Order: sequence, then structure tokens, then C-alpha cells
Amino acid sequence: MVNRDETIDVTRCICNYMVVILHASVIGQFMTPCSKLHIFVGWFCGILMHVALPTLFFISGYLMFKNFYYVFLP
Repeated sequence: MVNRDETIDVTRCICNYMVVILHASVIGQFMTPCSKLHIFVGWFCGILMHVALPTLFFISGYLMFKNFYYVFLP
């Protein structure tokens, strides 16, 4: 049985939820903000959530080449 790295699984799960929240937050753009706290939280979450998709790509690339065997190495 292959040993799995649980930190990668947890990171992927968190990033997947962050992408879903990012897509769902588009609805909030059509609502008027209530206070400056609402504006700050929306701005902060928007910046934080945009890290999720590149992280998913990096994890996919890492897992794709993790067991890659280099034939041309001496």
C-alpha cells in the first residue's frame, strides 16, 4: 500500500472549499455593503481566496512528477 501524505490531502480540501467560497462570493458584489468592516472582510477574503487555485495547480504538478523516473540520469 502506498503511503499518502495527509498534509497534501488537507491542503487540497481547504483549497477546494476556498474556490467554492470564492465563486459563491460573487453574489455579494451586487449587495450594498453595510459597514467598513463588511468591506474589509470582503476585500481580505477576496485576496486570500485567490491563493487557492494556484495552490491546487502546484499540488497537482507536484503529485504528477512525484514518482517520475528519470531515465537519462547516469
